[in-house]
Amino acid sequence: MANLPKKGEQVRCVTSRNSDAFSAGCAYEVSKSKRLVFVYGDDGNLHEIDYPQDMTKGQFEIND
Repeated sequence: MANLPKKGEQVRCVTSRNSDAFSAGCAYEVSKSKRLVFVYGDDGNLHEIDYPQDMTKGQFEIND
């Protein structure tokens, strides 16, 4: 299991499956993190993502 990013860290969208909410190559700040990671997408809405691979939203990694 991948280490979940913590609140305040950034995740980068590697591949996007939902271009309305996430753009490949863009970084998103983590709003909260438990089992799922919550980030605000390009559309301004809070989204929960199944980190690191979300079947409907895309693939994400911690932005170093």
